Amino acid sequence: MRPAGYDPPVTAPEQSYRERRERFAGEAARLARRSNGLSWARLAAAAGVVAFLFQGLLAAAAPPAWVWIGAAAFAVAFAALALAHDRVIRRQRRWSELAAINEEGLARIARRWSALPPGPRPPGAAEEGAPAQPPALPAFARDLDLFGPRSLARLLGTARTPVGRATLARWLLDPAAPEEARARQ
Repeated sequence: MRPAGYDPPVTAPEQSYRERRERFAGEAARLARRSNGLSWARLAAAAGVVAFLFQGLLAAAAPPAWVWIGAAAFAVAFAALALAHDRVIRRQRRWSELAAINEEGLARIARRWSALPPGPRPPGAAEEGAPAQPPALPAFARDLDLFGPRSLARLLGTARTPVGRATLARWLLDPAAPEEARARQ
């Protein structure tokens, strides 16, 4: 328990995580504003297509050529805006994910367990949502609390894929020669 008013010193990794989180979140916000602008531009282009086609319907038997040219121009503009918008959306998602990764790093440093994703499960553990059947773990794994809600595996568990999580769990349970341990790091 920390004394009242105690603020621990900010570490270099914590400062790096904060700076990157702010930079990435700022870029994601900038891209979100740009995405919003492109959405409105796409809406305007679609409205232009509709307006020209409506003009064509209102014309007598044969609409003038400028109606088709205008509709085609707005359709091309819409397509170009859609492609640009897709690129902006992908970039925004990437920057948002980078901000979230750094936020997760801050949560790991502060040991805010509720902000961390579930860690890898030990080999042989039931899938999430299945009835719990605890796997047979070596005594050291239980003693060191390698797996569970406040465990080393959860603290280290930055792997996102099932294969990555399984590899981390296996590495925590299987001893490795010093050369192999250095290569893993």
